Amino acid sequence: MFTQEWTADIRDKERYVTYRCFKKLFEAERYLSDIDIFCFRVALAQLRLGVLPINNNMYRYSDCPTNRNCVFCPDVVENEDHFLLVCPLYTDLRNRFLVQKGAQSLQAMLQWKDAKR
Repeated sequence: MFTQEWTADIRDKERYVTYRCFKKLFEAERYLSDIDIFCFRVALAQLRLGVLPINNNMYRYSDCPTNRNCVFCPDVVENEDHFLLVCPLYTDLRNRFLVQKGAQSLQAMLQWKDAKR
């Protein structure tokens, strides 16, 4: 019964729109054991669940929609795609950590099966 409720939550709740792009089965993900650095595992889990502390997530229920915008790119919503793949503020980090893995889209990145790739 838990698995059925989990599946319904993932399918129906807006906050899991990113999560449902790649999570189909109720099973442990490899990154939980493959990534040795705890803060990296936590950050990846937060990203996958849509609770990473970026403006879009922190101000999801705010009455002021501009709170959801990127501080560096004021006319753009700071969502996971923008944060990881677009924002010029994070270009150095992106080149260091994501370009090596060939990240071209958020969905492709979150579907990686081997975290050490």
